[in-house]
Amino acid sequence: MQRQSLTLEVRPSPYSSANRGGDRPRPIVGVIAVSCTAERGIDRPRPITRAIGSLPVLSPCTNVEIKPVLVAQPASKPTVSRPRVRIASAAPCMTPARAGSMAEREAAQRQELAVSLVHMAEVVRDDSSVLQSLEGFDANGLAFLFKDRAPSTLKKHLSGWRRWLIFCRASGVQAGRPSCPDVLDFLEALAEGASSDRGARRSGAARGVIYALRFIAHKLLLEALDGILRGPVVISWLSAQKWQRRAPSEALPLPLFAVCELEQAALIGEEAADRFLVGCFLVMLWAGLRFSDAQRIDLSSILRAGGSLRGWCWRSKTCPTGFAWGCQLAGATGNDWAQQLGEALLDVHTESPDRDFLLGYEKGPMPYSTALAHFRRCLVKYTSLTVEDARKFTLHSLKTTLLTWGLQLQVGVEERAAQGHHRLRNSSGCVEKYRRDDVLPALRCQRSVIKAVRAGWVPCTALARGIVAVPEKDPGALLVQRCEPGEMESDTETEDEDDGSDASSMLAADCDELDTDSVQSDALSAASDAENEVLLEAGPWILNLVSGWYHRAVRREPSTRAAASEEAQYGKACRPGGELGDRYEVRTKDPGMEGFSPCHHSACFGCV
Repeated sequence: MQRQSLTLEVRPSPYSSANRGGDRPRPIVGVIAVSCTAERGIDRPRPITRAIGSLPVLSPCTNVEIKPVLVAQPASKPTVSRPRVRIASAAPCMTPARAGSMAEREAAQRQELAVSLVHMAEVVRDDSSVLQSLEGFDANGLAFLFKDRAPSTLKKHLSGWRRWLIFCRASGVQAGRPSCPDVLDFLEALAEGASSDRGARRSGAARGVIYALRFIAHKLLLEALDGILRGPVVISWLSAQKWQRRAPSEALPLPLFAVCELEQAALIGEEAADRFLVGCFLVMLWAGLRFSDAQRIDLSSILRAGGSLRGWCWRSKTCPTGFAWGCQLAGATGNDWAQQLGEALLDVHTESPDRDFLLGYEKGPMPYSTALAHFRRCLVKYTSLTVEDARKFTLHSLKTTLLTWGLQLQVGVEERAAQGHHRLRNSSGCVEKYRRDDVLPALRCQRSVIKAVRAGWVPCTALARGIVAVPEKDPGALLVQRCEPGEMESDTETEDEDDGSDASSMLAADCDELDTDSVQSDALSAASDAENEVLLEAGPWILNLVSGWYHRAVRREPSTRAAASEEAQYGKACRPGGELGDRYEVRTKDPGMEGFSPCHHSACFGCV
């Protein structure tokens, strides 16, 4: 395929709220190709890309000129093919993960993102009373303004703020003191781009960008911008979309027979790497952990006490100080998979004392997309689920499984709230703070489920919020033992019994007062999605200098015609065979730190 040459043209937009006619359609700002010297394969033209808000701040060395241009709206929405669902094809390499503390790396990442936000805030210094009052402080001295958010939230806010600045620069709008029609023009462009741009979620949702602008306006006291964003015009614009909004997606719970088969695989699986992986997935299931929670577990805190495995998560989505968790050792089948996993975690901690995450690979903490691919591979390999069935489950299915079963068994609200690490809204904060045991109610919920399963109970899978209840098949012979309700061991051991547990098999850590989920998430951080949280990903990356999207770089096979340049050694993970043109640049520093947006293809950073 020949190399394509694009000429990008800019014409200043003459449209404004003053001279736009009543019957005149609202313009859409974007980027178009004016000339093209090569045809694309099978006579298929490239769809027009409306990249409003995702255009990069071009460096002086960039030879591509970007200008705002008016693009006619298409008669019909282009069809977008559904991304392929990623399923890993082999077990992960047993190479030990890179040593180090994830908490320390997160702190460094938070500092770097905060400094980047301070630099980008200089554009609105004249309109910010905060920056004017703190004149004389350098970027590092002002970074504290933004360090009260998680790195993943700062990344999203940085990207949204960057899109607004690019729009303002291209349209001649004062970023810190815009008019209400200017803000509406920006929102309309985002909404149109979200539905018609090429690729999945190319421009992102307008709602997330609104949260980013509100966050910056609140931090910098941009009164004019903050007044518009929180005023009735923008609120009404956002609320008007609720009639076309789709129903929320559901994380399906795993069927009982699949859980039993996974417990068998964790004990007698063919490969050691798979036994460890499946064991970690089962801990997430029985302990009610999100993936982001599992990747923030202090391995030195894990211990075995009174028939349960317990540990400490040092940060969560809703609680920056973390929470305690626990899971029953026996599980549904009654075998010793948790005992075996505990010994493996002890070995991992011995090799890497500073490691504070559960799943890792040679570069550090395992990313969400990689973990999801291995989770689905294990479902296909070790359970009776087909490939099509496995694609319906995500890592959040592990957390929802026991919560769904507990509801069907009418387990108490307090026990179910503790199992999901949710704050019990109808109880006093002092009751939760001074009860001193956040693990015991969760273990009671698990014991209720295990007793019912061993007595012959089989849960149903509710679909469409309970409209359809699909019965599951009885795992039967997979259960090690059947028992009558009430025959299980009591889990109401005292603190003295905990102190006498076998500390030689697991490492113990003293946890004083556990204040689980006592901090409510702020409304400004509502755009943060912890399940898709971008963990520390190692480079290099490939940045598109025109669109502002970056891809995961993969090394190509050696070729005789390949040049010795760095660009010739890498390809995009979403299209490894494609040639990199002048628009692409290989970066060794994470482009997300500069406000660029990651590619959502399943091979890069996104996974359905």
